[in-house]
Amino acid sequence: MTYNSNWTNSNHRNGGFSIRELLFSVAILGLVLAVLLPALGRTREAARRSSCAYNLKNIGYSLSLYATESPDQKLPPVQIHIEYPSMSNPYYEGELNEFTYRFRYDFAPSIRAIYVGYSQDPKMLICPSDYENDMRYMDELRCVGFNDSWNEDSRSFAQEGCIADRDDSYKYYGWVFDKGGDERRGDPVTKSTANMEASWFNPFVQPQFNTEGDPDFTVPMQMNATLTAMHHQAWGSSKAEFFKRFSDQIINKRTWEASDSDFNIGSETLIESDVWDPNKFYGNGSTNTVYRLRNGITRFLFTDINNSKEANFTRSTIWVMHEKIGLTPDGFFHTPGGTNVLYLDGHVEFVPLEERAPAMKTNAYFGSQFSNL
Repeated sequence: MTYNSNWTNSNHRNGGFSIRELLFSVAILGLVLAVLLPALGRTREAARRSSCAYNLKNIGYSLSLYATESPDQKLPPVQIHIEYPSMSNPYYEGELNEFTYRFRYDFAPSIRAIYVGYSQDPKMLICPSDYENDMRYMDELRCVGFNDSWNEDSRSFAQEGCIADRDDSYKYYGWVFDKGGDERRGDPVTKSTANMEASWFNPFVQPQFNTEGDPDFTVPMQMNATLTAMHHQAWGSSKAEFFKRFSDQIINKRTWEASDSDFNIGSETLIESDVWDPNKFYGNGSTNTVYRLRNGITRFLFTDINNSKEANFTRSTIWVMHEKIGLTPDGFFHTPGGTNVLYLDGHVEFVPLEERAPAMKTNAYFGSQFSNL
């Protein structure tokens, strides 16, 4: 009996892949992955961006609930207060000086306002795209809403001050900033921060403004002047005045009231000299007053009902809260660079970098200067 060798060899080859076939298959698989992986990455990023926006909407709902029960329909003030030893130890009898008190300043809604039945889930303060957030674990989350005390013998802000991490993902200021640093729209900005720095007479901490060596450094004048006015009202005009008025309860009361006030910022003591123009308005609309965020705020923003520019002020255009803002696209949580923004009417919108406030480099400079607080 004879065998067809060609038939036998053909059967043998069909039993597996040749090197050429394997290489061809790997090349095809690589091509498919190269096409699919970016699409999958974009899908995951879109999902995370949606989750961050959903968190903002929930925060907005909590803020709205608070406003309906607060005087003048105001949203919560920004979180500012002084911590002192007797907060955690009522029997503390040691010396009271700048080393036994700590200043707490967070660009987040006041902890006393937001965690009173309106919001019981601290996790919504974390954007899923914020991988560096210190509140990602339960141990850090546990103290955010329910433990505002600290040990007077400890100087570890990380261990004792986890409440400060609430503004890592989302920023909240508490005032209407309708001139948010967009120079194309004529928003006044300043390259100087002398007035702001001079207003920090309290002995606990000072923001480290970096105006030297960066020709692009500018901050929104409206925001700069408002925080300056708030500091003056809360702490006076000197360290001596601060300590003269200081007591465990009074200073926190003054700080709370200042963070909950409207401010007339139309004076040379609050506006930097490189910007000051007595014929311009630095407050909301055509006024020199910056108002606290509140329901019905639009009625304060109209001085001329026939002015079409002023008529554009609506709840849907007043921003309340936003994600972290960077100076470059890679400084944002989302590509290609932009931030989810919560507006007063409750809707959330994605705003690309430099399209309009608050997604402006000027806002990023302003926020970054307080990162040491």
